[in-house]
Amino acid sequence: MTVYLGKNPVGIGRIVEKKVAKKKLGATVDSFLGDVDGNGVLQAPAGTIELNFEGVKEIAQDALRYALYRRTNVTSVDLSSVQTIGNRGLYYTFAENTGLTNINLSSLKTVGEQGLYYAFSNDKNIEGRIDLSSLQNLTKESLYQTFYNCTGITSIDFSSLETIPENGLYYVCYGCKNITSIDFSSLKSIDRSGLYYAFNGCTGLTSVNLSSLETTVGSSGIRRTFYGCQNITSVDLSSLKNISSQSMEGIFNGCTKLTNVNLNSLQKVEYQGMQYAFSGCSSLPSISFPSLTEVTDVNAFNGMFNNCKALTEIHFRADAQTVIEGLTQYSSKFGATNATIYFDL
Repeated sequence: MTVYLGKNPVGIGRIVEKKVAKKKLGATVDSFLGDVDGNGVLQAPAGTIELNFEGVKEIAQDALRYALYRRTNVTSVDLSSVQTIGNRGLYYTFAENTGLTNINLSSLKTVGEQGLYYAFSNDKNIEGRIDLSSLQNLTKESLYQTFYNCTGITSIDFSSLETIPENGLYYVCYGCKNITSIDFSSLKSIDRSGLYYAFNGCTGLTSVNLSSLETTVGSSGIRRTFYGCQNITSVDLSSLKNISSQSMEGIFNGCTKLTNVNLNSLQKVEYQGMQYAFSGCSSLPSISFPSLTEVTDVNAFNGMFNNCKALTEIHFRADAQTVIEGLTQYSSKFGATNATIYFDL
């Protein structure tokens, strides 16, 4: 059945009533496709679209793939009862909806592969806090570029999420320049490219909680995640023990106000693990690696402190001296020309 919905229909009018939208989409709507004129021509939709998925607990695989892509009059999407989104369930569904200002995902627990792939990307008028505090289970590419360039978002809550799988939050909030805080307070593990470029260019970001993060399992886990986030001042990575291949490459590159990073539990860094990690962090005064004993690649710290003009002290363990002195660029202090390297007893 073809579904035409609209306000004040003329000509042959409304083909079916709004209750069909409830059956077809699992949501109530103010309008959907539009009106049909006297010649049987479908017109642009009149008024605004407000979607309410009341009572819907699960959106099945491919259920709404591209369904409302590039609409201009969708203003609100209430998904507050949805707990599960299947594979590609909301794939591109609301991307480039220029009129969308409000979304609710507060009960969402599980997202399948590509479940929210580009779902709200370039929706620049979504405003305020995104509540994903119930989210616990992701698979590959679940939130791939979901909120890409959503410049109206001010904060996002991932406080129940413990593991990010491969490409799970790849570019998730890239360019969201007005986000000020992100909560990952339960996050323990990140797989390959899990947060790759996730918050790159979030120039308003001042606070991020990664205090429970213990390990990056696959390569590029937090690679360039906060690249260019020029207003971050402090980051707690005090539980982080292992950095895998390229995982922290360029992570804080260009974070010009960063003054404190806690890496007190870090024990091991693998292939190119911290290349350019703090490049351009021009306000960072000192940094310590009190637990670091193993670096498996001589290039792991290349350019790590390039243009860190305020950096005067770099501290390592005394029993790691041979390891650190054997690294490429040790003689140039990994780019920190004004610093002194100390090996503490």
